[in-house]
Amino acid sequence: MRGLIFVSFLTMALFAGCDYILDITQPTVKIVKPQEGERVIGIVEIEVEVSDNEEVDKVEFYLGGEFVADTSISEENVSYFFPYRRGNDYPCSEPYRADSSLHDFKVRAYDKAGNWNESEVKNVKVVSIAELIYAGYIFYDSDTIPNPGDTIKIKICLKNIGSKRLNYAELTLSANDNFIAIGDGAITYSMANWVYPGDIICGPSGWEDYVSFNISNSCPPGHIIPFYIDVQDNEGHSWSDEFDMEVY
Repeated sequence: MRGLIFVSFLTMALFAGCDYILDITQPTVKIVKPQEGERVIGIVEIEVEVSDNEEVDKVEFYLGGEFVADTSISEENVSYFFPYRRGNDYPCSEPYRADSSLHDFKVRAYDKAGNWNESEVKNVKVVSIAELIYAGYIFYDSDTIPNPGDTIKIKICLKNIGSKRLNYAELTLSANDNFIAIGDGAITYSMANWVYPGDIICGPSGWEDYVSFNISNSCPPGHIIPFYIDVQDNEGHSWSDEFDMEVY
């Protein structure tokens, strides 16, 4: 009787064990971009393709062998952005930001069973630049409305949407319009120094300085004046933009 009871319990244990299948399959993971040795300007986006025979649990991101972040995912694609580190000239609390140099990036994917796999790209050249766009203007006028016959005084505002501090720039403002007079067709002036990524600067930079031009008395109400902006920094980069001003 004892033998029969022992065999019965052993048989139940074996059948119970058949319900569990051990997952030993690694997930597949690949860094889609950037490519090995690629040159990237500004913020680096690490785009990853990942999949698993069961379910992906998370993906970890590494910069130069140092863990920087992870994300829990259920989809097959995931991205992480490494913003540019401003460097020693500006306090930065995120030491994992990719500065302007060669970098190795690695990702490691885990599935729910704890299996993992990784992908790596080496020698990615991160290049940082400043990049300026038009961000508006500050209007100086008694009624803050452009009218025929007015002398308009404005400061042009630019935003640095790049990944590097702007040290110096010159802005040229021009307008090809018969109803206004702006210098000899254009005005060039210096913008203030040290414009960090995300910052907005308005110029000319002096407190009492501004761009001045006259609107003709014959300018019809509702007329749109197109202005053109050309900016060049001290490293040879240049940008162009434009904006409109309506006369009332």
